[in-house]
Amino acid sequence: MANEFRFECKRIISRGRNKNDTNISEELCRGLKSWLQQNDITLIENDKGRATCLITTEKRDQLIKNELDNQTRYKALGKDNIEKVKSSINKELASLRKENLITKELMKELKQITPITPRARPTLKSHKNPLKCRLIVNTRGSAFY
Repeated sequence: MANEFRFECKRIISRGRNKNDTNISEELCRGLKSWLQQNDITLIENDKGRATCLITTEKRDQLIKNELDNQTRYKALGKDNIEKVKSSINKELASLRKENLITKELMKELKQITPITPRARPTLKSHKNPLKCRLIVNTRGSAFY
């Protein structure tokens, strides 16, 4: 079973171009997920190439904290400015519509109704020594999108 498990894990990681193409059973996937949780291990995407890395959750959190502590890239905001940005964008859209620079349909499409805060996910820079991570920010659905 151990050799079979090792072989199947390799097949998960190198499953091909289509992410929905899995060549293992759901039972084995659940077993792997359970094993990862029991051992406090996280799967994380590699920054370069198509690799997936295993890293302890504690180490991942430390890498993320180190990246966020970088004052040249990130700064802490005292509050969430989403409502302020939403209001500013909607005012600008209204003025563009008033001047007939955009259509009514385009204004409806671009108008901010319920923007969300952008989310970030870490990717591992396994080629760096010491290990580092890069944060990929997903702005879809946010006021900045």
